[in-house]
Amino acid sequence: FVNVPWNPVNNQHPAPRTQSNSRRNTASSYRRRNPPVNKVDPRDERIKQLEKELAEVRISNANSIARLRAAHEEEKQQWNRGELQRRDDAITQLRITHEQEKQYQTLREQQRVRRHEGEVTRLTREAEQQRVVAEQANRQLIDLVARNSASDLERERQVTESRRRMEAQNVQIDRQQQELTQINARSEVMKQEIEE
Repeated sequence: FVNVPWNPVNNQHPAPRTQSNSRRNTASSYRRRNPPVNKVDPRDERIKQLEKELAEVRISNANSIARLRAAHEEEKQQWNRGELQRRDDAITQLRITHEQEKQYQTLREQQRVRRHEGEVTRLTREAEQQRVVAEQANRQLIDLVARNSASDLERERQVTESRRRMEAQNVQIDRQQQELTQINARSEVMKQEIEE
């Protein structure tokens, strides 16, 4: 048996050990007194740094993809809204133009069959004025459709104003048609009186 030194931890002599155990214990004590130096492998540090950079790149790419998708979706929605608005404006323009042409042709036809030159001249002048106003409104509406970059509120206001003018023109055209009808009736009466 080997002489074992006093152990101050548990305040007692440890159990006697053999020579082989003493060697092992001596090696363990040496390791405890001289722990191995934890050497850092630079390759491990580089791998950790690369993994960190890779994670950052992945996060950045994911954010970029999300932003691109959101921007693409917003652009698609804006294009759809603009396309629908342009289609509605085109349909409205076609309807207004057709109604204007129909009313203008009706007025010209009524003017063609009138007998009194003075009344026909006056009504022709009024019809020409109405045609000029209608052409101006038509040009304004075409310009309105072309200006897609204008604000929606301003565009809605201009469309409403054009429609209001068209309604006023329709009322005036109806009044002119009534006047033409009355003139025609008076002409028939005068014709009958002349024949009598």
